[in-house]
Amino acid sequence: MVKHKNLFVSRECGGCEVIKKKLEEEIKKGDVRILDVETKEAMDEMFHIKDKGLFFLEIPVLEVEDEKGNIKIYGKEEDIVSQGKKDGKD
Repeated sequence: MVKHKNLFVSRECGGCEVIKKKLEEEIKKGDVRILDVETKEAMDEMFHIKDKGLFFLEIPVLEVEDEKGNIKIYGKEEDIVSQGKKDGKD
């Protein structure tokens, strides 16, 4: 069984193309998932996952939010782990 690397992403920084390219390769292999941590709910999810001993990084890379503001994870399972909604505050 593959232990997923959870990459927690903030969109406040521009993002580095070198890191982005490297991540895309890892995602294709299916052992990396990306979670956007802009919302408080997603931050709470991050710490919950961390408590389970899974590995994560917080780096500025891919934007992974759908049109409804839901937080999506891309990787092997293509599922939504955190349904964090925007609270309307800037």
